[in-house]
Amino acid sequence: MIMKKFNIPLLLVFLSILTQWMAFPGSISAQPYSHLSLDPKRIQWNYLLYEVKSTSADVTTEVRLEFPTQAEAKAAMIEAREGDPLPVPAAGCYKITVNTSLDSALRAPVKSVDHLWFDPQNATALGREMLRQGDEDFKKLFRFTKQGVFRHQKEPKDKKEASFEPDKWTKVIDRFYPYDTAKLGCPNIVDRLLLIYIVSASEALDNNQPLSLCVFGKRQLFSVKLRPAGSHSIKVDYIEQKDQGKDRRQAEIKAVRIDLEAKPLESNLESVENFSFMGFLNNISFSIDPERNLPVEIRGEIPPVGSVTLKLKEARLRKSHG
Repeated sequence: MIMKKFNIPLLLVFLSILTQWMAFPGSISAQPYSHLSLDPKRIQWNYLLYEVKSTSADVTTEVRLEFPTQAEAKAAMIEAREGDPLPVPAAGCYKITVNTSLDSALRAPVKSVDHLWFDPQNATALGREMLRQGDEDFKKLFRFTKQGVFRHQKEPKDKKEASFEPDKWTKVIDRFYPYDTAKLGCPNIVDRLLLIYIVSASEALDNNQPLSLCVFGKRQLFSVKLRPAGSHSIKVDYIEQKDQGKDRRQAEIKAVRIDLEAKPLESNLESVENFSFMGFLNNISFSIDPERNLPVEIRGEIPPVGSVTLKLKEARLRKSHG
């Protein structure tokens, strides 16, 4: 008599979901991902400068926004040798550049320059260029396609070649990192570099709604959640540059904290990649000035330095674009 009370079809659906979860316990792809609809007009900045100076490390990070045309973006990005490249919007796209230098007594100095082309309406990544010099030297070019990410990498073949310009490095490695967005339930693929853009442009975070994103790291996809974690008082001290001139802003504000959580999705890699964002590996969070939609602080852990807080030192504000 007890068994007659069970709804057999519903029971089978439940068991199917449970089986899938047990098969991929490290994956959080079962939850729905956010269909991003961003408002580029919320972005009031086109240049941000962050710094931190301490006994363990000096870190400087510059972030720039540019607005290339469709033709300019196509000419700048590498041609994918595998997969169908994601199209550049006819109206053009955005380009974000992140320039970082890290000097530490615990490791060799590191300098990196990243360029990323993307759709400003939903943060879909189109192409990326990475140059890193210091503890390791490489130049990587990425093209995002419907089937995965194509990567063209150049490295110096020896110490002598490391002193040459990157375009003269001769060790070349081409790779393709496939994924199935339909199977994973990903509406689109975001690059990790775009998280600073998303926390500035998303109204959902203002309304205390978390965002769940499919984010490409170095070689695989991650399920990333941006979760509002309340507000807290912080002191800001930075130069604010407008068309009218420069002002120094010194104030105590109520900043909104956004915590970042990342878990790897299934891939064909032999070992799981560690998620990173602008050098941070763990306990990553943003502090946003809600009045200006400015990320005034970025916190996290940078091995082997430890906990680091990047503080905004300069913001160049712009007129609305697009």
